[in-house]
Amino acid sequence: MIKPHPSGNHASDEEIDRTNSSPAPALELFELQKWTSNSSRSDYDPDGQEDIDSIRHPEQDDEFEESLSKRRRDSSSTIRSFMLYTPDEEQAVIRKLDRRLVLFVALLYMLSFLDRSNIGNAKIAGMYDDLHLSSTVCVASWGLIASLQSLAFSFPSMLALRALLGIGEAAFVGIPFYMSFFYKRDELAFRTGLFISAAPLATSFAGTLAWAITKVGDAVPIASWRLLFLVEGFPSIVVAVFVYLHIPDSPASVRYLTARERKVAEIRLRKENEPEAGTQRGLDWRQIRRTLLDPKAYLTAACFFCLNVAFSSLPVFLPTIISEMGHSTLTSQALTAPPYAFAFFTVLLTAWLSDRYKVRSPFVIFHALLASFGYAMMAIAGSMHAYPTIRYLGVYPASVGFFSAITIIITWTINNQESDSGKGTGLAMLNYIGQLGPLVGVHLYPDSDQPYYVRGMSLCAGFTAAVALLAYGLRRYLLSKNRMARVGEKADAGEDEGLVSADEQVRRQFVFMI
Repeated sequence: MIKPHPSGNHASDEEIDRTNSSPAPALELFELQKWTSNSSRSDYDPDGQEDIDSIRHPEQDDEFEESLSKRRRDSSSTIRSFMLYTPDEEQAVIRKLDRRLVLFVALLYMLSFLDRSNIGNAKIAGMYDDLHLSSTVCVASWGLIASLQSLAFSFPSMLALRALLGIGEAAFVGIPFYMSFFYKRDELAFRTGLFISAAPLATSFAGTLAWAITKVGDAVPIASWRLLFLVEGFPSIVVAVFVYLHIPDSPASVRYLTARERKVAEIRLRKENEPEAGTQRGLDWRQIRRTLLDPKAYLTAACFFCLNVAFSSLPVFLPTIISEMGHSTLTSQALTAPPYAFAFFTVLLTAWLSDRYKVRSPFVIFHALLASFGYAMMAIAGSMHAYPTIRYLGVYPASVGFFSAITIIITWTINNQESDSGKGTGLAMLNYIGQLGPLVGVHLYPDSDQPYYVRGMSLCAGFTAAVALLAYGLRRYLLSKNRMARVGEKADAGEDEGLVSADEQVRRQFVFMI
């Protein structure tokens, strides 16, 4: 595959030599060589619309013409696949996608997370007393219809509404997989970070917003917690109107890119997807079965489970934890913001560095241990009945650690699957297993353990430390797989590629991201 040429028009001899050494079929190589050799003609079409009928084999025999005609109809890798584009063109496309696509889905996730996490602020605003709820029962009823919760009149109605929002939010777990259609493997962590960082950003101002809304609720004939759900849920309904216009199905259907930019958006990804050229579209059941038996899919899912044990508990109960440390309601709402604001910037920095150095495991291990340190700090300070400030400081490494680790684990899961079907299956497994974590986390902060919650903090420290061990084990496993692939490639260097299946070629060429 030819890389972007600085000139944007001509292919060098070195590029042609690299192309000739690629495993493409002979006929396809002939077409490419003819195209590159004639690319300097005055009638060259920069948009890739040159008539391929002008390319002919010197012998002009019928067998060749029939073969060429079949290749035109059947091949997914045509002459247009080898168009050249400039680095500036590629960067312009990436910037547009970042501004218009990634930031928009981050906005959607921020609104989603705002709706999701406001249950903790609603508790402080009086919802538990009005509906006669307990902490365990409330958190166990995951999901919500945010704006309609203002109509809840009993716990069963609250449970039904939260379940409905869970259905509505189910699409968000697939956003990182969706973004892999637009970005390369070594670009995905930062874009996933932009998406995931919307969660701590929403949480950072959720407390202040909740305090302001509850103050307004004191002056209107509606309970403060009902007004909170109504105001924070309504923006999601308004923004949903614009989703149809801003969420394209593929690079080829992005409305805000020019025709040329859409081609660049597609072509720049073909080098990574080239091993799959010619394979079937849609679900590949062989890849799905292979992923279901893949150890690395279960290792990342186990990491996600352990993180969710801690992640599901602290964001919901942090306002209550701070309040029960002796602070007033106003102070409790305000103190929830700084740890999450710090986590927002740290997630972006971590994701950028991970893409920059093209590694995942060191960042997962570091941030998992950082989160474990934060929880351990809160547990030890609680057992010693230390000042509330010391316990509060432990929230910073805890929140930074699990938000950053979750971002990289999601990206790592997608990076290390060879096919789209494998990526989708791996991400589904990650969420199916990982979302069982809240079933454990919900029981870690019973009312009997307040105000220090030493047992819950200690268990969360253990779960996050386990993530570091699992990530290290996965790193060793992937290193061994890459070594085996290199050995196999050398051993089979002289083997006829025509005797090797397409799936086997994909596995041999694929390099796992460590």
